Amino acid sequence: MIRELLRVEEIHGVAEEGTTEPIRCRLSDGHDAFVKYPNNRCGTPVLINEWVGNKVAKAIGVNTPDFGVCFLSKEVIELSMLDDELDDNNAGICFFSGYLHNTVPLKLWKSQGSRETAKIILLDHILNNFDRNEGSLLYDIGMKKLYAIDYSHIFSRGPKINYHTDYIKKGMTLEDYLYTEILYDNKKTYDQLALRWGYSEQTMRGEASHIKNGLSRGFFQSIFNDLPQEWSYMLDAEIVKKLVNFLTFRSSHINSICEMIIKERRSC
Repeated sequence: MIRELLRVEEIHGVAEEGTTEPIRCRLSDGHDAFVKYPNNRCGTPVLINEWVGNKVAKAIGVNTPDFGVCFLSKEVIELSMLDDELDDNNAGICFFSGYLHNTVPLKLWKSQGSRETAKIILLDHILNNFDRNEGSLLYDIGMKKLYAIDYSHIFSRGPKINYHTDYIKKGMTLEDYLYTEILYDNKKTYDQLALRWGYSEQTMRGEASHIKNGLSRGFFQSIFNDLPQEWSYMLDAEIVKKLVNFLTFRSSHINSICEMIIKERRSC
């Protein structure tokens, strides 16, 4: 049975945080969500990155809000009265992430769960996520869960999305793939994560082995095969092949990456 495509029924406003300026909306299933739309200020490839990042995160057991695709119409944009933020070019197939109620930033909570710390740090090293900040980690007080969100800027370093970045090539070159920039760009957040959620070298190694055994080239290829057609035109076959090779290489070498992380965290 094919699930009916969700629609944005009403726009409540623009999120206060986030360079992509997502909008908070009510979807046709009655749930609230944050929606990232085509032709946002960081470019439509943000939607692809969110799709890939959330799929990989979910596969390795990182908590993610409900996510998927939805349709934003020109009529709903017009009714929103957000003329300064949205126009007809932003209509189309969007990425949505479910709105999390009763959450607080990580820095306001302390718990013990070093598996979450390990999974998130390792995930960022698979995805080339140099942009893990405290706003992308939220604690659900009621569910007692830590959620990792926001994968808009994976693969490349910096605000501009670039699938031809040197870090793609470097990330799967045996002489260079153990680079430390992800650790140091995200150091403040990882330190908070370790302090408030626990950190264990033994757990890091265990999660790394679990990831290596659980991810495959076929899985990564399926993520791109399932991209909405409205987004996939931005990725030619060579780019898809490159990204699948990158993700496969990183996950297959995650034990070595894990040892690099452990060594660097001991020294910093």
